[in-house]
Amino acid sequence: MKDFDHWALWSPEFGKQIIAPWVTGHCYPASWGEQATERPETEFRKAKMLADLPPREVHQSYPFPPKDGSNEPHIPDRLIPTFLLLHDPPEPPVMQVDFDDVRDAETGRVTEEVREIVDRLDAFTEISQSGEGLHVFVRAELPGGLGKFIADLDEAGAIEMYDHGRIVGATWEHVDGTPTTVPERQDVVEELIETYESEQQRDRRERRAAKSDADSWESNTSGIEAAIRNRETESSDRSPYFDIDIRSVADTGEFRRYRSEAPGDQWQGPHPDHGPIHSAPGECTNFGIDPTANTWFCFAHESGGRAIELAAVLADEVDVCCRDLPSNAAQSGWLGDRPLEMLKTCLWLRDRAGIDDETKPPHAALLGVSDLQDVHVRDRDQGILGERNAELCQLLFDELSVDDV
Repeated sequence: MKDFDHWALWSPEFGKQIIAPWVTGHCYPASWGEQATERPETEFRKAKMLADLPPREVHQSYPFPPKDGSNEPHIPDRLIPTFLLLHDPPEPPVMQVDFDDVRDAETGRVTEEVREIVDRLDAFTEISQSGEGLHVFVRAELPGGLGKFIADLDEAGAIEMYDHGRIVGATWEHVDGTPTTVPERQDVVEELIETYESEQQRDRRERRAAKSDADSWESNTSGIEAAIRNRETESSDRSPYFDIDIRSVADTGEFRRYRSEAPGDQWQGPHPDHGPIHSAPGECTNFGIDPTANTWFCFAHESGGRAIELAAVLADEVDVCCRDLPSNAAQSGWLGDRPLEMLKTCLWLRDRAGIDDETKPPHAALLGVSDLQDVHVRDRDQGILGERNAELCQLLFDELSVDDV
């Protein structure tokens, strides 16, 4: 891992935020997102050199941020070199296999299941910051462009795998008996996914692969059927329901209570619906929103989208969980292919997001009205309502409430 220039600094006192004083000139959290213009990562030697200095000495040249509600600097006890799994990783990527809640912090005992997996990976293994988990580093790529994989283990705890876009909260507390190398383990990773992948995860991965194939095929065809289906919607204005501010929908539940700002004006915290999976709410960052892009992402279930998809998740009447959504729900038109769910979501939003009663709903919501009220449409297979039927469905939509559906 020292051969790669993927290094930064971190401190457990600051959470999983990287520090890159060689770029920023200070020890405040540094931006490192995919769109970051200044890349914060550096060679191992430079990061290690600063980490070896007393933090108060570092503060003289690279100031630390103030404590919350104070003008006093927050100088941590120590800085630790940490490795970044970049958004554009090498081939094969360096992968972090993360085990949570599998180790007794006092005795060091791990479950037999985890011991067997670690033996199969046969790679550098460290104890996590909490003392209750393990990190293993290998060279491998998650199949199907997953990016991350999370599953419960059979005995206890969970396994998580990341091959890009991840801050490693490293401790370098080496587990005795494991190597100090990072070998290629593609076959083992694929076997682990096959063993622990749920039916929903497998279906989602296969849909993603199928969509990728379909996109490739459609780019080389005329797309006549898609043009027929979208003829009406493309000729009309975009529904304001698609442009609702993500903050107005996401800022609720435990997310509202525990959220924190992240680099790039993003917010992170526990999911506003299902909350944490494996950690305390105040320490959880399994959900994030990007107000600039007006999008959200659930890291626990690898799903995301716009405010309208999040509303479908939060509305009890809609009966949709974020585990049901793909990672690109907005681009794939996932909700648009489910007219009744779209209808209930829009009615729920109309009552809670301050949308004017006469605001035009999405075309799919009007299709939901036609299904609910048995309105005859010109071509149901292609989703063509016709102008007069669309007007009728709009009038019916205005009179409906989510309890009527």
